[in-house]
Amino acid sequence: MVMSFVFPALIQAGLASGAYEVVKSQATGRLIGLARDAVTKRFVGHAIGMATSAGASPLLAPMQVVTSLVVGAVQSAQVHQGFQNTYFELGVLKVGQALTGGALAAQSAQIHQGFQKTYSEINVVKSAVFGLQNSVGILQASQAILGVGVVTGVALSAANLWQTMQLRKEVQQLGMEMKEGFLDLERLIGNQGREIRDQIQNVAQDVKFEQHRVILVRAYGKFLEANQLIQTALACDDLTIRNQTLANAESMLSNALADYRNPQLLSDLSAAARLRRLECCWAIEQALVLTFQLRGQYKAVVDRLSQLRSRIAQSANDLLNLATVEETEFLVPELMRIHNADLEIIDSWIDHADWISRLSEDELLEIGEGMTTSQSVEEIEEDDAQVMPAEMILYQSWTQKMPTASIRDAVMFMFDPKLRQPIIEEIQAAATARRYYGIDTENLQLASNLTLANLKQYFLHVSMASGI
Repeated sequence: MVMSFVFPALIQAGLASGAYEVVKSQATGRLIGLARDAVTKRFVGHAIGMATSAGASPLLAPMQVVTSLVVGAVQSAQVHQGFQNTYFELGVLKVGQALTGGALAAQSAQIHQGFQKTYSEINVVKSAVFGLQNSVGILQASQAILGVGVVTGVALSAANLWQTMQLRKEVQQLGMEMKEGFLDLERLIGNQGREIRDQIQNVAQDVKFEQHRVILVRAYGKFLEANQLIQTALACDDLTIRNQTLANAESMLSNALADYRNPQLLSDLSAAARLRRLECCWAIEQALVLTFQLRGQYKAVVDRLSQLRSRIAQSANDLLNLATVEETEFLVPELMRIHNADLEIIDSWIDHADWISRLSEDELLEIGEGMTTSQSVEEIEEDDAQVMPAEMILYQSWTQKMPTASIRDAVMFMFDPKLRQPIIEEIQAAATARRYYGIDTENLQLASNLTLANLKQYFLHVSMASGI
């Protein structure tokens, strides 16, 4: 997976000519959204846009936060320097040296301006928070279709990846608000079919779903309030008040998260409904990461995002192991989108935060001095909701060529490459026993996830047929 960045036209031209280069993370070799002179190594500007390697928009991850991360860190360092200058000048006053009130006022104005500059990032953060909030609302709305317990047929088709993308588009166009944590789905589905309407009404009347709904309404309310606190914090000029407000938002997000991933609630859910609930958790966790980022705690950002990435990968494989054949058809396209878009953005977010955490304040100020661009981050282009997602088309093509078990295994390998090795050893042993000497470990290591999954199923079938 290779994230690509878009820079202002002049820098883009310099990159094309070789005069400029994009900074790389020494730890991973992946790109950082910052350009510098290829000879002098002087920083010349930051990215104003980005795209996933698959060209797909994420379901959850706030892409715009990554492109603004370096700028926010640089401007925070500039604000901190302003504070240090002020403290120095106050010290000068204490020892009786002359300093006019006008000079102090000017310094205070510079600090205030620094905060405002730092949170020209404010619009980026607000956009990210709104995006995460919108995602949770839409994903939570699916619960009113999927319900609690076994779910099949019309419910799965009405809440799949394509329908979710269409729902997101319709919510944006209609400007719909959540009512007690849920969307008015009956208004949204219009004339899509009596079966879907009946399903929504049946779920609404289910006593067990009502128990879930009450808890989710409360948790979503905490999430909304925390998001409001984050935005309030960005308006604070006083650093202590700002950080305390962010800490309060963090506490509230943690409480909301605990409700969403309550193990007793999750145990009631089918694999499909559990995915939706976990996606709400993953979005809230990213909002929580933002509270650390806005306080300049980049090592904490790396730690939280790394944990989140591991949880997503583990949950994906747990869900696939739990899923029925029908649910696998529901899960695979969405999990592929998460892998190819959301995890790619999270990886880039980790790289950026890790890179920043290793810089000194002087180095951050040096980056700021070299910046010549002040263009804002570009809006992400949404996928065309009227066109079936590429992941669903790919899944359909796979079902014509291979069994569901192979598809499931291939996706599991994608999320956790470590699972490949025991399968490689298993296939190697089976191939050797049948004198298929062309299938060796070296070739298997290079095989795609699908090829490996198909070979596993082939040898299982051969073993069962021969009684071995």
